Amino acid sequence: MFIDAVHFAPHGLIDVKALDCDFLACSSYKFFGPHMGTLYGKREHLEKFKPYKVRPATNTSPECWETGTQVQELIAGIGAAVDYLAELGRHCDPGVKNRREALQAAYRADTPIRNRIADQIDLRAASYSRNAHLRHHRCEAT
Repeated sequence: MFIDAVHFAPHGLIDVKALDCDFLACSSYKFFGPHMGTLYGKREHLEKFKPYKVRPATNTSPECWETGTQVQELIAGIGAAVDYLAELGRHCDPGVKNRREALQAAYRADTPIRNRIADQIDLRAASYSRNAHLRHHRCEAT
């Protein structure tokens, strides 16, 4: 099973073991990181498939899937984005014991804000839809 988690990643923790997915992809720009994709793959699949790669690249998995020069700045940026979210979580709940708990605290703190935004979007969308419907009927009447 392949999961595209790009839209979920900024809203909750992802546990690939609990999902039991074969592959999962997301991009860190959705959670304050740089524009760089990430891919999780079960080792058994990464070793079974053979990537198209340049000759000097290693044949060992998972490195064989990362041919070329890695962009270390972006990799560091992803780590910094996760650390930033964890620090927000530590600010919201000083009693957290590790980074995962800190991330959980950050997502819990963010939920009411996201719900308020979603409610506002729903209200505006309903208003826009109603007004568009009324404009459409006025145009038909003339």
